Amino acid sequence: MKKAAVFFAFLIVVIGAIYFRNSASGEEKAPGDKYIGAVSVTLYEEQTAIPGKIVSRCYLEKQEMYEQNQMVTFTDTMPRFTQLAEDFTTATTTTTTTTKTETKPQSGDQESATPEEGAVSDLEVKYVGELFGAPTYTIYDSKFKVQVEPQERLELPTEPGLYYVESDVKWGKKKNYTQMKYYFIIEVIQ
Repeated sequence: MKKAAVFFAFLIVVIGAIYFRNSASGEEKAPGDKYIGAVSVTLYEEQTAIPGKIVSRCYLEKQEMYEQNQMVTFTDTMPRFTQLAEDFTTATTTTTTTTKTETKPQSGDQESATPEEGAVSDLEVKYVGELFGAPTYTIYDSKFKVQVEPQERLELPTEPGLYYVESDVKWGKKKNYTQMKYYFIIEVIQ
């Protein structure tokens, strides 16, 4: 009888610790979060993981919106890439649907990818996971004025300057998805 009481007390402590750890982490989990994949940008053969920000969640057609910070408040954390103006040939998007066991790319340092002699210059944005719909891209100039309205094709400016790229993505299915935005900076130089 004493052993059973000790066992149940231990079990309650373990369950409480697991519950406390999950609730204290500050991370909200929703059914659609299991579909969240990974986004990376490759430029000059260097791949960099792009962190995302949750915009909304939809579960059984009930949508929950999240407060968004102004882009200007987090530009210092955006991955930055430098591209020579004459090297721009194409920007491509690759989508890979994966199973639950797919690993996410590890976030590297936030250093700029810079051109090297003989390197491939095409920029590629890669999505690994289960997408609902196609990603859309909005491009802003250095003063956060929209240069390219949201569209499915990534069209990068060729004029020298600093540009902020916003990728809007829905991970999941029609009735169960998480909408996220991913940001990175392209600096076009002569």
